Amino acid sequence: MTIETKFNIGDSVFGVRDRRAAVIEIDRIYIGRNGKVYYLDKDNNTYDENECFTVLEDLVSYFIAGVRGRVCRDREEEL
Repeated sequence: MTIETKFNIGDSVFGVRDRRAAVIEIDRIYIGRNGKVYYLDKDNNTYDENECFTVLEDLVSYFIAGVRGRVCRDREEEL
């Protein structure tokens, strides 16, 4: 079975963890039982592959989409 990852060991990317962005260098790659890919930095912090980006604009878009989703959910709760 072959699993393709978006990034390789040694790549520097923008990673999101606990709703905070950081520039990380990928030290290790972990594949979960469900086939989900996670990247680990040298401090063993884990980053979901779907929350890692090479371009700052993609990172900003990710946060904007999340904020819009929270705003929509908050408005639904008020109704």
